[in-house]
Amino acid sequence: EGEILRISLKPRPRLRNLHFDYDFSQLAIKGKNSMGNILTKYAIHRIELKEKIGSTLGGQKIWFDTEVQRLNTEERGDYIGEFQTVNRIIVFYTSGICCTYKPDLMTHFNEGIVRMEKYTEGKIYTAVYYDLSHKYHYIKRFVADINGKPQSFLPEDVKCEFVYLSAEVYPRLKLSFGGKNKNRKSEEVDVESFIAVKGLKAKGKRLSPYEIKSVEELEPLKMPEPPEEIPPSGMPEFREEIPSPEEQEELEQSVTADAPGAQTDNQTDDVPFEIEAPVEEETIEPAESTSKGKKNSEKKPKHPEKKPGEGDEDPEPGEELKKDKKPGPNGEQMSLGF
Repeated sequence: EGEILRISLKPRPRLRNLHFDYDFSQLAIKGKNSMGNILTKYAIHRIELKEKIGSTLGGQKIWFDTEVQRLNTEERGDYIGEFQTVNRIIVFYTSGICCTYKPDLMTHFNEGIVRMEKYTEGKIYTAVYYDLSHKYHYIKRFVADINGKPQSFLPEDVKCEFVYLSAEVYPRLKLSFGGKNKNRKSEEVDVESFIAVKGLKAKGKRLSPYEIKSVEELEPLKMPEPPEEIPPSGMPEFREEIPSPEEQEELEQSVTADAPGAQTDNQTDDVPFEIEAPVEEETIEPAESTSKGKKNSEKKPKHPEKKPGEGDEDPEPGEELKKDKKPGPNGEQMSLGF
């Protein structure tokens, strides 16, 4: 079964989280000889049952055998439904008592069962009873509670007899009159518009001021809407819509028109198809370094460049010879003849 346990650990230094939950439904089913999983490596102080989800293997189908007044799984008697551990069975008796039971096969039920079914929360029931003190028929609509204890759905302060019980959402009744009003034409009653839903202990409403001979149930004129099925993930179910033939044809035409390379009757492809080779990028290789001691020829001269017009004058005749003369070893002037 899917149960959630609350684990409480003993206090210990440097242990911050002393409580955690463990879900049995997340534990894989293994053989009986398996060792199992480690729950915790710390000392446990207390283990409590936090929530009981139910069986993870599916429900159990149950039948009711009216001869022995017991439940069974051998398909004997009337089929009640598929039950899990959290589900209940609700039973109505002619004595005006209703009670809920666990789907236990050992449960023995009393005589006088009017209706037995799987309990549904919020389900509305309709009951008709005869008030012996006032000599009138009354009708009431109520919602049964689930508490495991027998409860009376008929008034307890007056003497009354059970007449009719229905679980239809929109019931319709046919009233046949008798006694002094036996010649009166039968009437049909729409219960939903005749009386509102009241509490379990409510007395109800008088069905008719005339003497009623019998009450019959008619087929409802409208049925309740089926509840929406919700997937287990909690997300809304996605249903694929099948397009009509016309929509399918339009969709195919639009896809064909939008496809790459598709051409219409009024369009022609006159653009020539050319393939250009990729342009190679020029790479500048660094110049190789010359030998040591060799100066770079691209270096700028130390002296500033002469402006045009400056230094272009011819030197005087004596000055050129003075520049070419150098002192000799004995201090004499030597001239270089060229």
